[in-house]
Amino acid sequence: MDSYSYENLLPGNGTGNSPIATAVWNDFSFDGNDVTPETLSPTYWQQGAGGICRFQTRVCGWRQNGVVVSQNNWLFTQHISSDFDSNIYNYDVTIHVEATYSLQSCRVRQGCIQRFNLLHYMTNSQQLPSTSGNGYMNTQNYENFAVPEGPVSSKTYTNTYNFTLPPSSTGFYIAVQDIGSCIALSRLRVYRNNCKSRQVGLVRYPDAPAPVSGSANIDISCVENAVVSGSSEVTCFSNGTWGPETPVCQCKCGYEPNRGATRCNACPANQWSDGTVCLQCPASTKTTQEAACSCPCKDGYFRNNETSTEKRQYESPVDEDFTYGCTKPPSAPSNVLLPATNTSITVRWSAPADLGGRTADLYYQVEISDPDNLGSYIGTVCVPGSTEMRIFTGLRPCTDYCVRVTAENGVSDQDPTSKDSRTATQCIRTKEGWFGPVKDLQCFEQVVVWERPEMPGDCELDQYQVIVRKNDMEIKRFRREQSFLVLENTPELRGVSGTLFMEVVAVNEAGPGESICKIRADMNENGETQCTIFGCIGNECPEH
Repeated sequence: MDSYSYENLLPGNGTGNSPIATAVWNDFSFDGNDVTPETLSPTYWQQGAGGICRFQTRVCGWRQNGVVVSQNNWLFTQHISSDFDSNIYNYDVTIHVEATYSLQSCRVRQGCIQRFNLLHYMTNSQQLPSTSGNGYMNTQNYENFAVPEGPVSSKTYTNTYNFTLPPSSTGFYIAVQDIGSCIALSRLRVYRNNCKSRQVGLVRYPDAPAPVSGSANIDISCVENAVVSGSSEVTCFSNGTWGPETPVCQCKCGYEPNRGATRCNACPANQWSDGTVCLQCPASTKTTQEAACSCPCKDGYFRNNETSTEKRQYESPVDEDFTYGCTKPPSAPSNVLLPATNTSITVRWSAPADLGGRTADLYYQVEISDPDNLGSYIGTVCVPGSTEMRIFTGLRPCTDYCVRVTAENGVSDQDPTSKDSRTATQCIRTKEGWFGPVKDLQCFEQVVVWERPEMPGDCELDQYQVIVRKNDMEIKRFRREQSFLVLENTPELRGVSGTLFMEVVAVNEAGPGESICKIRADMNENGETQCTIFGCIGNECPEH
């Protein structure tokens, strides 16, 4: 409070253009008999001329019937609010009361007092403190302050009185008591040290009362749409200065600081921000909202946000946050080829025409069908994108197999419905395989009989081949469709005599099969023969 902010110090008369003219201070003047000397000017508080646009309040002692009359004149300020929230600033505050005055020559020099009392009264009520019957204020909760005596002159003095205001008090009155002086009070200023409000960048410092001594930790705030980044406290010292801390506020996501970094502006549509700068939405994302913290993926596009350790080794280990653009699953591999042998299939393919915007984590799932159930697949393997070949071995000859190759990447598992469009399927039949040895080979004098060998799959048996050797030299090789041979009726053996050795093997496109038993045939020139089985390899010879 500063009396210079008023047009008049004493209560106004309700006239004039200033709203202050009707609400200023209260004064009480009494003589020694508790009589208010309203007609004895200037023995009570009255308005006096002052400087430019300023006024002073003055009072002088007076004499009645030659006797100096004792005085008890009071001047009260309006109720002064502590003006800070004790729930936030819960500490004692020093109130400074500064009085500017001058001592003037008394009309009655004898008994003139060159001092006055300055007091304070703490109360949460705005009702003016009561007076006692003899005209003196009740001194409870008051503290006296005496202005030191000085020479009687027009010299102006300034003196300060301090008291402590606890956080429980919401306000107080200041009173000036005259007990017979002749003074002119030209200014009364009531203040406290404040750490003043200010804005530094995006940080707002409050208008905080300074503590009585030491320092206090005060919470700062941020401008609209900004948040504290780091410590939210600064130090307010008792002299009203801020500490050296430099708290930082950062714009919320979806906002960016203006050029002077004094406010946060919302990012327009199709842009996003983490609070530092607005950026265009990444590839395959969009947003129609202002102040977007991220840009959602367009339909059919995804971000790889898998952090599971079970993620396939070929997929991206990066957890793609909103700073990444969005990608999609790849298309199906192209040019799938299946070169096959009787027991293996080599799968070859080319990369998908559309990689979905990803390259580093492309891989393939290659599966081969179950030969006993073409509707199901077995033997799933994963192949890195740098490889475009897979060989399946240990297959059955003459068997139908289907192979499907599915292109995968780091986001394909987020769109399981797209698997069909990512898969290329081809089917093939493995080639003819070599037959094993004929079964149950037997010889009855001139007749040799056997049974069809076992063979997995559906391989075709073309014929049986008979190989004839004499003296370790092959002399005949012929085929028969039936599974028996009558030696004396075999055209290929006519005219051949002596001891012959024969083998019977199954034959198909893959060539002659395995032979484990030899037949010995003794033939004379008359066509008479006698056959026996001997020389079995790996198996016991069937008995004659």
